[in-house]
Amino acid sequence: MEESFIADISEILHRDLEALIQEINLISEENLWKSHPGVINSFGTIAFHLCGNLRYFIGEVLGKDG
Repeated sequence: MEESFIADISEILHRDLEALIQEINLISEENLWKSHPGVINSFGTIAFHLCGNLRYFIGEVLGKDG
């Protein structure tokens, strides 16, 4: 059961990260880091933090790599 769970999580993460990459590629470098009125963080900042959170979750929480 654990192997199936890992395969499922891996498939979901690959799918969603690929979608994130496609969305990021649609935004110019200039606009990637630009905040807009009423928005606290730029898309680039949000993507950066999302990737950091995933690294922590996969490495520390699931992998227990310290």
